[in-house]
Amino acid sequence: MLKGLAPDQYKPRNQKNRMFSWRSPGKDGSRGSHHIQMTNGGGHMARILVVDDVQEAVDAIRKILEKRGHEIIGYTDEMAAIDHVTNNPVDLAILDIKLKKLDGVEVLGRLKEVQPDLKTIMLTGYPTHASVEEATRLGANAYCMKPIDRGELERKVDDVLSQAS
Repeated sequence: MLKGLAPDQYKPRNQKNRMFSWRSPGKDGSRGSHHIQMTNGGGHMARILVVDDVQEAVDAIRKILEKRGHEIIGYTDEMAAIDHVTNNPVDLAILDIKLKKLDGVEVLGRLKEVQPDLKTIMLTGYPTHASVEEATRLGANAYCMKPIDRGELERKVDDVLSQAS
């Protein structure tokens, strides 16, 4: 509920991004319209790149994060994902370590060449000391284990997005 307003004074216009509208009297007695957009996580809506060689994994992450108001750009082809970021900066990249042509650490390196301040979360079902060390050296902000736990993914996305660039 929006503070100071009765439930019948506001209504969600868009449940996905929780866009609220309400009308209130202006100083001159006229009725004014007000709008506010909120995301479920309390943060801002972010453009998030998701790269995984399994389409079902991309779809699962999309489903979780779109419910929190984020825009998801998903790819199963790492080269297409790199091309996308070259022309369209994103706020966060979520990269699987095991991909088809390149591994996720190589993709991370290439994305950082294009967008040095890019925040990243690495996904892995098989963490190795070498891959964790290399991804950390290249600037990965966090790791998330597969199979993906919704709560863990949501927390890590919120944490990484809230970090200063």
